[in-house]
Amino acid sequence: MALLLDTARSQTHPIRVHHVVGRDINSVDTALPSQRASRLHASFIWADQRWMIKDLSRNGTWLRGKRMPSGASLPISAGDELRFGGSDDGVWRFVDDAPPQSLLLGLSSQTEDMELSSFLILPNEDEPTHIISFQAQQACWMCQELDERLQPASESVLKHGEIITCGDTRWRVFLADSTDVTEVVDVDEGGLEDLEFVFDLSLDEENTALKLNHDSRSVNLGERSHHYLLLHLARQRALEAMDGLDAKNQGWLDTEQLAKDLGVEMTHINIMIFRARKQIAQALVGKVNSEFLVERGRGRVRCGFPRFRIYKGEELTYRLPLAEAASAQDT
Repeated sequence: MALLLDTARSQTHPIRVHHVVGRDINSVDTALPSQRASRLHASFIWADQRWMIKDLSRNGTWLRGKRMPSGASLPISAGDELRFGGSDDGVWRFVDDAPPQSLLLGLSSQTEDMELSSFLILPNEDEPTHIISFQAQQACWMCQELDERLQPASESVLKHGEIITCGDTRWRVFLADSTDVTEVVDVDEGGLEDLEFVFDLSLDEENTALKLNHDSRSVNLGERSHHYLLLHLARQRALEAMDGLDAKNQGWLDTEQLAKDLGVEMTHINIMIFRARKQIAQALVGKVNSEFLVERGRGRVRCGFPRFRIYKGEELTYRLPLAEAASAQDT
């Protein structure tokens, strides 16, 4: 993540893909205190895997001790020193030239900054109040606020600069992209129908491993407790498919019955769902939207993935689609 250091105030500022500095606090990403600085003084631009700085000013921008030609764009690297508005003005330093990174910036000394990964549970996985996920098809970050039962209560697009509050903890949203893009773009992200879930269940049903097949790629997700939840829902869907129930209606399970089957409270089941979504989102970044991994209805849930195989020991016990059962092969 690129950072700009104001050495006079010992303050660092993360840099966006297109980042403007200047005196006009309402129009720039980082305000310059010098009266010699222009309203829009200079811009930092990430392009072709490197950082450039462009002078926009009247009084000049000094890079590495030399005044830049007016209106010029020059490469800038970590360690380079800058002065805005005059050679005797305060020194700024470009302390990191890594690619831009979206973040949650902690608003207290006790709150750490957090990288905005493809799926984030706030404030933690054990007591979640917010779920943040990146939707590649809309090219935006979505934030779900959860109610006391850990059900989604509201959903909104994250905006640069907005505040997220979780109890006494607060973060400011820092989006590296300079614009809030919400239109559909050309990306690879697909639905869960593009995945095949392959479960490996021990004979005593104490251990459940999961592997995902996507195109020609296979991703081993190992053994996790939330894999058994997904397997249980998948098995229910397969049983009802074998009984002839149509795809739209098969697999729905009452939440109270699900909690009874698994021997845990529904709040814990919701936490397992979040953990499963997170693991899949991080394993296949930008490839699959895990939002509907478990579909929800009023008082009921079902597995949202229509392609799976379930092995118990060495035996293939269930699978969807049913039409392929006769040609099933181990992978």
